[in-house]
Amino acid sequence: MYASNKSGLSDPYAKVSFHRYSLTSRVIKQNVSPTWDQTLVISEVKIYEEGSNITSSPPPVVMQFYNKDRIVSRKMNFDCVPSITCLHNRFII
Repeated sequence: MYASNKSGLSDPYAKVSFHRYSLTSRVIKQNVSPTWDQTLVISEVKIYEEGSNITSSPPPVVMQFYNKDRIVSRKMNFDCVPSITCLHNRFII
């Protein structure tokens, strides 16, 4: 995360998207190396696909990281797509 406030720090937050659903983490104030200890749960996800197709090739989870800025509402710093595996009918990121 790069510094993008006048203070030389950032106010980062994450947006996590899966299929057509997305959630946003809390903002961590004045930090360029954030660590979120937060669980984001997307409940009742409906995917219309064969079960074997979903377990072998699940939809991607996209994580985008932003700086909450007072002047501009958000500036994206970077994004990533983690790997997903299916273990005992549960998806593990």
